[in-house]
Parts: sequence; structure tokens; C-alpha cells
Amino acid sequence: MDPKGGVQEHPSSSSSSSTWAGQLQKAVNLNKRHHAHVDPGQDDTYLMANAVNSEPDSGEMALSGRGATLGAKKPREMPMDEEDNDSDYTDFEDELDEFTVPGDMDDYLDDMDEAVDDDQQSTTSTKTTMSTGSVGSNTPSLVGENLENFSLGEGGNETKNRIGIGGPLVKSTEPPLKRSLFSHVPPSINFVHHNEVPETPLPADLRKNLRWKLSTITPAVVKKVVTNSGFRLMRKTCSEWGGTWGKHMKSPLFKDLNETQKINHFPGTFNIGRKDRLWKNYHKLRSKHGKGEFSFLPRTFCLPADTKILRKVWEKRGIKAKWIVKPPAMARGTGIKVVNKWNQIPKTRPLIVQRYIARPHLINNTKYDLRIYVLMTSLNPLRIYLYDEGLVRFASNVYNTDSSSLADVFMHLTNYSINKNSTTYIPNEDSEARHGHKWTLGSLWQYFAEVGIDHKPVWDRIKDMVIKTIISAEHSMTPLNRANLSSHYCGYELFGFDVLLDADLKPWLIEVNISPSLHSSSPLDLDVKSPLATEVFNIVRYHVPNKIPAKSQRAILKKLHMEDLSTLCLEPKLYTRDLSKADKAKQNRMMAFAEDRDAYLDPILERLTPDDVRYLIRAEDEFAHLTHFSRIFPTQDSHKYFKYFQSPRYHNMLLDAWEHKYGDCRVAGIDRLEQLCQEKVHIKVPSANNKQIDVSVLKGPTSDVATTKDLTETSFAGLKATKRASVVAKPLNVKPNFCPISLGRSKTLSSVQKSLGLSSPEPMSMDSDDKSRSPSPRESRGKSCPNELPSNQTTVMDNNDALPFNGPATEALSSNNLNYRSREDDNTKPCIRIDLELSSFQFKTSPSSPPTS
Repeated sequence: MDPKGGVQEHPSSSSSSSTWAGQLQKAVNLNKRHHAHVDPGQDDTYLMANAVNSEPDSGEMALSGRGATLGAKKPREMPMDEEDNDSDYTDFEDELDEFTVPGDMDDYLDDMDEAVDDDQQSTTSTKTTMSTGSVGSNTPSLVGENLENFSLGEGGNETKNRIGIGGPLVKSTEPPLKRSLFSHVPPSINFVHHNEVPETPLPADLRKNLRWKLSTITPAVVKKVVTNSGFRLMRKTCSEWGGTWGKHMKSPLFKDLNETQKINHFPGTFNIGRKDRLWKNYHKLRSKHGKGEFSFLPRTFCLPADTKILRKVWEKRGIKAKWIVKPPAMARGTGIKVVNKWNQIPKTRPLIVQRYIARPHLINNTKYDLRIYVLMTSLNPLRIYLYDEGLVRFASNVYNTDSSSLADVFMHLTNYSINKNSTTYIPNEDSEARHGHKWTLGSLWQYFAEVGIDHKPVWDRIKDMVIKTIISAEHSMTPLNRANLSSHYCGYELFGFDVLLDADLKPWLIEVNISPSLHSSSPLDLDVKSPLATEVFNIVRYHVPNKIPAKSQRAILKKLHMEDLSTLCLEPKLYTRDLSKADKAKQNRMMAFAEDRDAYLDPILERLTPDDVRYLIRAEDEFAHLTHFSRIFPTQDSHKYFKYFQSPRYHNMLLDAWEHKYGDCRVAGIDRLEQLCQEKVHIKVPSANNKQIDVSVLKGPTSDVATTKDLTETSFAGLKATKRASVVAKPLNVKPNFCPISLGRSKTLSSVQKSLGLSSPEPMSMDSDDKSRSPSPRESRGKSCPNELPSNQTTVMDNNDALPFNGPATEALSSNNLNYRSREDDNTKPCIRIDLELSSFQFKTSPSSPPTS
């Protein structure tokens, strides 16, 4: 050991000590010096495993002060069980894949269990003290983890807290609202840490609209962060709220969210949150792309569907193989046990049986796992962020491989909720110390550096694991997301990935939590989770609800010295899912090049549509808020993961091209978007409301019309181009067999009316921003068309299609987009309902026998 704490290089080791292989060779050489009595016949794999898993004895290295470890005992040798070597499952899996078909567990997988993650029963931080505060104040005192006695006032009532923050709140110089990078984009709430408060408080007129709904699992650190940042905590029965932190819910319930509400989940994320779904999605990609790309999830069997297959495996492996049994949708270590006998597996309920990683990496002879935090802000396009800090959770008993110890959960399980009950558990309250049974991820990396291990290859493999895991379920989550979430604003997902390092420092995915605990039982937890919660909320951007009058908005912006902003409140158009014709046309055109990256990289960015701009400004605003998070998808080289998607996605291609062009010069990309935002391109959206125009006074064509008539283009009062409308037409003097309609594009509806001598209703506004319009004759009469078909019989027409009415081609009404409903009766006139885009129309006539009156 050199004076700096590194490992001295053995003369026989490779000179390329900075490489991964060189570092492992160092570990082998170190092991040879420490364990000279080991049988020379043992191979280097065994020696390396023991070296990496071992602590030098106190004569070689002693960590003191903040670097103190669990103990200075000389590590005991852990014998290698040839029948339970993790690496020899590789050949076995080849054979298994020949007859393994993932079990169809759909009957067991429809609903996500009410399972939440670790330590939901939290304790008061040892650093907190008592103070008072109020819900209505801008400096609420919500610290300590016992907040069940906290009284909430619904109408701005100021109720005293009995539990408060320890020590004085630090005043943050950051403004209470955070600007967007772009013009005509509203600001977002600037969230501060649990022990901070903005120096400039939000005005009361604004704060009364910031409501955070509590749930049964809302952690105290979230309560502190949101209230310190200006939100008011509301009862669980409150319906007018803007944010909440709660359990995952069934996908259809997401439809109840309105466009101003944001929840910490996406529909369908149980596809990786449930252990059985996780395996099924992972195994599909493994079967397609091979174990070389997908070998980070231990072999898993979903019972009862895979019982016969597991039995065959069990008989082949023998009693020396170890398996871990888990419920498919539980957390906090509930129901988990390690077994090596068939009769130890319960047969009465769905279970997961997974190969046990028998050779974990050890520190001070104890097993540990990593809690990695991953934020997904969008599913299509996929945007994933990785938090640079996390937790290292140790088992509280020394690890050994004896079969007699399998029942010792304090040895084999690393869950805090289990080990905190052990008599040997040692808490750690210092986030910079390396003692006790909980460290920060940063402390682990520091420890690795001191023993000569570069953590970067480990971290890179974890990034790869995270991306592939989420992509494995993308095809299952995307339809649920689109069907149940009305706005891009409403959801995001914070995952907790649990990762185990084996003796070769290979990361293995244990499970994915979709409700990772943010409860804090110590100052160490607060140091990790308070910045985590703060940055998550800032990245996903919470806007002020659009319930404040324009005059009051201007007054508030003036108080905050932000008069230059055009708007204060949420603009729903920024998060709409609606596409214009131009958006659709471009996407269809670009998707033809989905398999050829070079063919779409430049063309897709040549002319950005409004939808493109909205996606890009959201991505850039998120990127601008990164501090401890880093974006791992998309990046300049993340296109290498496109082959794992079941279907290509246009918006993934768009962000790929954007990162390729502007990843190294973001300022240029931001300037380009800013120019478009100044022109308000990003808020140009199709009208959300279908309005009705009554054209029942339209007359049928006359018999002397024999050729196509070009009509003079004029403007139709009150109409704006590309606005959707619904037309209810009852043609006069027309028999049921009349009305073939084809499509063209040239003239406006007013031109048609004027040329054909048609009378029309009073002019009416088609702009969705207008508050009123003149009533149509149909509305004034209060009558409806008697022959309309039910809505489920609506037929959608594409361009260049014709309405399928019988009779000669006599009259044609053209539009860019046309939906219709029709019904013919022997004794009644036909009734047509048409949804169209009012951009251009053309009436055509052709030689034929005219209809009779």
C-alpha cells in the first residue's frame, strides 16, 4: 500500500494500470500478498474475487476519522462452491433458452399492488428541533419526520404546526420563480431545499393558487420542500390542486387529471415496477438480441406458469444451488427469503423465483446493494436522467455461503427496513463518513478510489442497464401513456433502481421501485433526498395554474421584477398532444427514413414545425435545470439503443438529430429556438374545440352547370384558416341518392356561398379564444338533425376520398380534412355532419343528369 492509500503495483502486473483489466490485476496481486496460503492451483478468477471482496488487514491500511470502516478484522476466506458459481450459469442458460417461453402471467399482472418502498415509518431527524409556523406562511416549519399531527387549513386558515424545522431557515437568493430559456413560455416555481426559503416571497395572490395535495405516503422531505417553495398543503379530499406525491394508480385513473395537475407517475410503469413484468419485458429483448447485450438481470421464473421449467432446472442444479423467492409486487423486503429446497417454495400464490447471486462483492465481509435514482420526464420521446448520488445499504451480519445460514435475513438481505431491526445494525448519520450500515454513493466511490478501483466503468454499466431496462417496457407503456394522459404536463416518474455488484464488480439489477422512498430517518438521508426532491421538481417544472386574471398577473410580475415576461401562468398549448396537418405530414415523411440515421439527421431539422419546437424547448428547459442529475438519454451517442425499441418513434429521431447537431454547441440550438418562440411558433396549435356551422340553407346545384367553375376567393367573416368546425348540412331539394363528394383545394367557403347565391347564417367566430358568437338558425330553433347517425358510426375520410353516396358525380365540396356522418331514409332528406378544417374549399360540377326536386 502506497502512502496515498492506493495499491502498489506488483512487478508482474501489467503496465497499463489505468485500464479496467490493470486494476483487477492489481487486486489479484494484492490478494496473493495477503493470502499466501491459498492453494496455488486455484485460478486467478478465484484469487481476484477474494482480493476485491477483501479488506487489507490493519497493518496494511487503516482508515480513520471520516474514512473509518466497519472494522479492521482480517477478512476470512470465502470458499468457492463449484456447484454454485455465478459464471457457470452462462452455459446452462443457453440450454434453458431452447425450451423457455416466458410464462403468460396476465391474470396476475393486471393491477399494481399497493406496494411502496423502504422505511415508510420514519423517525424524526436527530438534527431537528421544535418551532412553529403556519400553512399560509411563506416560511412553514415542516421538518422532523412525524407530521401526522400537522393540521391543515383548506381556505387559507393559518394553523400552527407542532413540529418544525431544526435550526434557522437559510434564505435563498434565488428568485421564487424560475424563467424559461425562451420567450412566451411561462416561468416555473423555483423549488428550494428543506432548510431554505426564498429571500423574496411569492405574493399572496399567487400562493393561494399553489395547492399540493397530501397522500398517505407523502414524505416529510417533500412537504418541507414544497411548502418552503410556496405551495400550501391540502387535505387528501381536495380536488383543486396542482401537485401531489402519491402511490401509483391504475392507468384509467390518470384520465381524471386536468391539464393543470401534475403527479409523480406515468401510466403503465408497473411494467418494470413489478418483478414479473420486469422479467418478461427484459427476456423478450434478451431472446432477440442475445445475452451479450442483456445479461444484467438474474434468471427469473414466474410461478405458477413456469413451475415445470423451474422444476427441471432445480433437478439439474441440485441442492447446492440457491434461489431467492419474492412476491411479484411487494417492497421493503416483504415476503423475501433465500431457499435451496423445493419444499421451501410456497405453492399457493404467484411468486418470483430468481437465481441468487452467491458471490457478491463484499466490504468488511458484508453484503451491500446500491439505491440508484432515475428520473423519466417523457416516454415519447424518451428522456432519462440519472442522479449522481444515492445510498449504499449494508446487510448487518457477516456474509457466508453455508446453507445453514440461508434463513438469516440480516445476512442475505440489504433492505434498510429489515436490517434496522437487527441488534448488530449500526446507524450512520454523517453523509461524509464511511462507518455503520448505510453510506452515500459518493462515499463508496471514495472507498473504491482508496483501494485502487476506478468506479467509472461500474457507473457506465449502470447507465447502460438503466436505459435498456426502460426501453424493454417502452412498447408496453407508450399506449397506456397516450390513452390515459391528456397532456404532456401531467406526469413524470422517479424510479429507484436497486443494484448489486458481484465479486467481479459486475452490476446486477435486483428490482425497480416506482415509488422509491424519500422518507428520511437520518441527516444522511436528508443530505441525499432533499437535493433529490428539489431538483426533480425543478426539472419537471411546475407552473402557476392559469386561474389568475391578466391584470393580476401583470401586477404579480411587477412585484417580482419580471415585467418583461409576457405571461405568468401555465400555457396548456405548450403541452398539447394535438398535431396539425403540417406536423403529421412531416412525421409521416420522416418515418420513412427511420432505419437510415444519415438520411434523417439533417432533413428532420431543416424546417421545425410547431410540435417540434414544443418538444425541443421542453427538453432544453429541463436540461438547463440539471445540477446533480445528468441526462443519459438522449445523448449524442444514444442512437445505438434505437435497435432495442420495438417500433421507431419520430420524436426520438428528432431529439437524436438535435443532440447530434447541437449537443456540443447548445447555445446555437437555443438561439434558433428562441427566434421561433419570438414568432410564437410554439403556441400555434390546432383548435381544440369543434364548432358548428349550420349550412342547412345551402341550395342544390342547377342543371345548367356542366363544367368545373373556378370560384373567386374571398374571406368568410369570422373564419380563420386551419380552424376545425363541424358542419351539419341538410341539402334542400335533393333526393336521397344525391351527394357524391370529392376533394380538392382552392377556394374559401364564402366564395362558394357568394358564387352560388347562397344565403348564410350571421357571421360567427371560429377562433377558440373568442368568448361568443352569433347563434346559428339551428341553435335558435333548438332543433337537431333527425337523421344523424350515432357517433360510433362516424367515418373518417382521407384526402382524395369521396363520400360513398349513390348517384351521379354532380357536386363536390373539398377540404383538407373531412369527417362525416350520414344516413339515408326512403322518406327523409339525407343529413350530413362534416368535421373539416376551414382552410380552402372548391365546389366542382360535372356533366350529369341533375337531381329532381
